[in-house]
Amino acid sequence: MSRPATALLATTAAALLGTGCGAVRVEPPDISRPFSTAGKAQREFPAAGLTFEAPADWAFDEGEGPLVASTSSGSATIAIWRYVRTEPLPRTQDELDEAGRALADAARTRDESFQLRESERVRIDGARGVQLVGIQRVAGQERQVRSVHLYAKGAEVVVDQYAAPRDFATVDRSIFQPLLRSLKIDPPRS
Repeated sequence: MSRPATALLATTAAALLGTGCGAVRVEPPDISRPFSTAGKAQREFPAAGLTFEAPADWAFDEGEGPLVASTSSGSATIAIWRYVRTEPLPRTQDELDEAGRALADAARTRDESFQLRESERVRIDGARGVQLVGIQRVAGQERQVRSVHLYAKGAEVVVDQYAAPRDFATVDRSIFQPLLRSLKIDPPRS
């Protein structure tokens, strides 16, 4: 074999070894982890009077009855509800504190393992409300949960957001909290 041919063969062999020829193991993505590769998109549910921003690649399914919409990615789930209320809605600090205690008690009744980590009053788009953060079991899986109950326009709007505890902080910063900050509550159009 000529010297240039030998050099070409050696260079080709080195290049193939350098690329791994399939020997380099590439880990597949973990589909149990929430993710988004797109920017934000405006989501509008006029029949419920709700508008918010969410990842463009998270498809929201419209719900029936009090469920307005829901979506999930990996271990993360968002469910948004609007319950029409005929009784007076909590307005004062004491009434909101009482609503928070009642919500925590109801969560413990549904799931005896529920661990409340935080309960606080919130205000979103002018609506007063209560936010609970805790750990509970959802469909048998441990999840960190943020449940926000807002009282406005004759309704209780509930935004439930949860994810596996390992994912919650990341998805909370990047998706859950921005959604809450963008939430607009109007009278329903139906």
